[in-house]
Amino acid sequence: MEPTLLEEEGGEAVTPASRGDPHALLAQLAAELDEVEAALRRLDEGTYGRCEACGGPVPPEHLRSWPTARRCPSCP
Repeated sequence: MEPTLLEEEGGEAVTPASRGDPHALLAQLAAELDEVEAALRRLDEGTYGRCEACGGPVPPEHLRSWPTARRCPSCP
């Protein structure tokens, strides 16, 4: 899950959580935990590393940089 960008400051994205909003931070962490748990379920089911859109493989380098990826880089 990508955080919602508010603006850029000095080349860095700014989110409500990065501004110190504790509710936004809690929501962001809960969403990230949901994604990790979903990835672990896919691992248990034997579907981890398969694109949920096209069924093709998700490249290992994509999974290394984004371990919770549900889709290959080619699918929207």
